[in-house]
Amino acid sequence: MKDLKIRAWYEPSAHMYYNIYMKPSYCGNQFIKYEWYAMSFNNSFEMKLSNRYVYLMGSSGLTDKCNEEIYEGDIVEFNSRIGYIKWDYNKAMFVIITRDKNLIGYLNSYIASRCRIIGDIFNNMKLLYKNMQ
Repeated sequence: MKDLKIRAWYEPSAHMYYNIYMKPSYCGNQFIKYEWYAMSFNNSFEMKLSNRYVYLMGSSGLTDKCNEEIYEGDIVEFNSRIGYIKWDYNKAMFVIITRDKNLIGYLNSYIASRCRIIGDIFNNMKLLYKNMQ
């Protein structure tokens, strides 16, 4: 089975973490819940992420034309249009959506290889408002 790759935006630190994993939390022998943790950039320490402030984004498993991995929440340029990557629960696939919620395309290997990641929705939201002509 292939590992699920996710990243997390953590609101209190306003930082994107890529080395994310979860661990069960116990009180004695009683399971309570799962908690999310992030490893530091150099893996020197782990940080517990409060579930209330963490936004998880899955990897599409695809790379853009610069060979960067595409995650949900990435802002991409495709055919002179700008949109963001979103998981479509009805279609069970990633899609590229404009800021006006219009569909640009379904993310597949052909489209991904022609996209370029230019930011993400947490650090670069203003890119969605950039007028591409």
